[in-house]
Amino acid sequence: MAKVKLPLMSMTASGNFASGSMQVRSYGGYSSIYKPPNPIIQNKQEPSTKQRARRNLVRMILAEWRSMTQEERDLWRPRAAKQNHANHWAAYLSARLKQEAETAATLYTAEYEQIFTNDGHQLLTD
Repeated sequence: MAKVKLPLMSMTASGNFASGSMQVRSYGGYSSIYKPPNPIIQNKQEPSTKQRARRNLVRMILAEWRSMTQEERDLWRPRAAKQNHANHWAAYLSARLKQEAETAATLYTAEYEQIFTNDGHQLLTD
């Protein structure tokens, strides 16, 4: 049974039909019918190393958030409002990701300085 609102080819039609194998969406006053991608086929690739690292970092930050008391979490509400974040969790996640990026950049810079002298000549060679 169709789950489409309004006549199928009208300007404001939206929803699923044909058991969800086809979808109707409206974009800027135009309706379009498309077949959604199959997520089983679409996601054949394994996540890259960088993707896995990022996901693990977000998991670690989420664990930190969950270990905080409600009072500690509430301290992030004014910052969320000031920075137009959706909620205090989003503000905390954003701040921690920036902090981790700065830490990684600092470590990378320190490693670079150990390898190269001030005039750009390489100290260590393979």
